[in-house]
Amino acid sequence: MMKTKCYYFVLSLTFVSILPLNAVDCSFIADRYTKRVTLTNFYISKADEEEKLPDLIEKFIRGDVSSEEISYMFAVPEKANRHLQHSIRREKIIRNVLSNLMEVPVPSKTVGVPDMTLLPGLGFQRRELTKDAIRSLIFKLSSVPAEIIDRFLCRSIGLLRSVQDPDSFITSDVIERGTCNLISTIGDVVKSSKYKYVDGVVLQVEIGGTNQTEPLFNQLE
Repeated sequence: MMKTKCYYFVLSLTFVSILPLNAVDCSFIADRYTKRVTLTNFYISKADEEEKLPDLIEKFIRGDVSSEEISYMFAVPEKANRHLQHSIRREKIIRNVLSNLMEVPVPSKTVGVPDMTLLPGLGFQRRELTKDAIRSLIFKLSSVPAEIIDRFLCRSIGLLRSVQDPDSFITSDVIERGTCNLISTIGDVVKSSKYKYVDGVVLQVEIGGTNQTEPLFNQLE
């Protein structure tokens, strides 16, 4: 990954002159997006403590937000374009939705200054915070007897896949003939995984393009 360079002027007090621009590594400087991700992790941790996190995630699963957006929200915030205002606004939306589920705590002043200034660290922290809530949501959505997997369970499984494999996070989903197709498109690399009910059990099917299957619940452990 190319490191961001910051340039600064050095003023020489001895010669009262400005020396040439100097470049330093700015990848450790917390920008607006990094600070927003840190703050959202704080809110998510409080939602987890209040056992409201599955409800928060379900709000987005049942909404009109795309699977890619949901992945950025709860699995891979570090993969988003941090220079876009939309990314910053996305983090704020999480807090706004949470405010309808619980009293949103007022963070201390130190929360605004990241203790994990690198986004990959914050992304890992968010996945650690959300993975159990996602599993809980999947158990809930799959506990109702069904023969065909629905959109909400499909999207929940996709989010779990994003948490488990952040380098191939899910960007879209589609249900065809009762099969949940989860698609990861990262650059020119496209991967897909399929899930469906077989005899009342949710299975991942056609693993690696073969006839191999695996129960979804094995992947929840």
